[in-house]
Amino acid sequence: MSAGRRHANVGTDAWSALTTTATSPTAHPIRPTSCQERAAALYRALERLRERERDAILLRILEGRSTAEVARMLAVKEVSVRSLIHRGLKKLRLMDRLGVET
Repeated sequence: MSAGRRHANVGTDAWSALTTTATSPTAHPIRPTSCQERAAALYRALERLRERERDAILLRILEGRSTAEVARMLAVKEVSVRSLIHRGLKKLRLMDRLGVET
């Protein structure tokens, strides 16, 4: 397995939870559709990120792991995790601001 693909399945629990919530037509019939639409848009935007950026965001923010844990899981330095998250969030904000179709 190549070094770039070592982390391919990292964060699958958070990713699965997000995708199920975002795409399930029966996610919650009482909640407003706009919330479901926003979750679906976030899911699509996350898919547009580089895999390492997405993994770092999912592990650190959605799963609540420490920067050190994420660094070990992705086999990178902690400073790299912070950079990946920063770049990924910056891209997500830009997509949102520009109204990029996701």
